Amino acid sequence: MEIRTNKYLVRRLFLAVVVVVVFMLYACNKKENGSIRKFYKASKGDDTAFLSLVFTKTTFYGEYEIRYGLLGKDSGAVRGNRHGDTLRGDFCYRSYGGDIKRVPFVLLESNQNLKEGTGLISTYMTIPFYLKETLEFKESNFLFKPIEKSQYGK
Repeated sequence: MEIRTNKYLVRRLFLAVVVVVVFMLYACNKKENGSIRKFYKASKGDDTAFLSLVFTKTTFYGEYEIRYGLLGKDSGAVRGNRHGDTLRGDFCYRSYGGDIKRVPFVLLESNQNLKEGTGLISTYMTIPFYLKETLEFKESNFLFKPIEKSQYGK
């Protein structure tokens, strides 16, 4: 009787583990299907910037790196919200040989490209942002163009 009970418990435990694993795999794939990862590159003079972004329906997050010729680089994480064709958030990075900084980050999406914006920076409860009236997308800012994953960081 005891052997039968142990076999029964092992079968039930095995079945429970299989159900949990299948559920976790389904949940992970469902979440991954709702997002898209894209890679971008921009150049301005000797400076080159790379963006790796994951887009969801209402948000974005990823990595951003700016290389200042041979002088160094700033690299860190970007994150924020999508509002139509505008991506607004922040860039938290460690400057080359320096401290950790957090600055506002905004992009305008147009024809698969992303144009970086600038403006007057303000802070609310330690969260930096561009004042809406001062936000502009100048020709001198980075214009990110889509690239293949294999070209990212090169």
